[in-house]
Amino acid sequence: VKRTLAERPMPFTSALMRGCIEKGQDFLVGMPYHFAGHYERQVANAANALAAIEQVVFQEKSCSLAQLAEQLRANHADRVRQGQLLATHAWGHDDDRADRWALRLLEIRERVLRAIDAETGQRHLVCHVVRSLHHLDGRHIAASPDGRLAQAPVADSIGVASEHARSAPTAILNSVAKIDAPRFYAGGYNLNLTLPAQPNSSSLRNLVETFFRRGGQELQINCLDPAVLRDAQRHPERHADLVVRFAGFCSRFVVLSPVQQEEILARCRASAAI
Repeated sequence: VKRTLAERPMPFTSALMRGCIEKGQDFLVGMPYHFAGHYERQVANAANALAAIEQVVFQEKSCSLAQLAEQLRANHADRVRQGQLLATHAWGHDDDRADRWALRLLEIRERVLRAIDAETGQRHLVCHVVRSLHHLDGRHIAASPDGRLAQAPVADSIGVASEHARSAPTAILNSVAKIDAPRFYAGGYNLNLTLPAQPNSSSLRNLVETFFRRGGQELQINCLDPAVLRDAQRHPERHADLVVRFAGFCSRFVVLSPVQQEEILARCRASAAI
């Protein structure tokens, strides 16, 4: 807690919590009750990495673990091998060959966390909320077996990672719906979904309602035209009213940083007709 207070104080959040203003303290120590949380991110990248190792090393046997380790140390200098890794089974494609790794990871985490709960006498609530932290996280992570380059952003939500964004929206939602959310994410998760600029309204409603009937927790939907976004980058004066959903907040596209603008454009790769 002391390290968190020193490195990541949250004055705005604390101002909304009972007792913090009166005490002049961060909510982690200033509230009259303790909130034990476990904050998780990048399940997609972890599942993709394990699926890639299984497929390339153990099933296809196209490279050894030692060769894969060297590929990562060289930051995917062998672009052919990187392409091979990027083409493997991936989370968010409704493919059990990849999705089962995400579920296995959650099972392992839950088993360890419940043991900690038994030792401390307090249950931890787990959430998977990324917002815009995937850029910061990625800067501290080396090249990974899923084909991601060193220091590149990691997945922006519990949905598909951008480097594997080649699936339809239904596939993304089907993968996420396999998670027993009340068990694994009692604290909630965020799921970003990008659709075409003019989706069929009836199909969109069915998509959303079916996802929540199957236990989905949250959706942040963007309906975007990449050509319009590129034009807004070149001519911001023409698109002052273009609003996009980033993650946890909405913003006018033209006031986002160049990195954030490219992030929104990268999500368009996952866009598909519904």
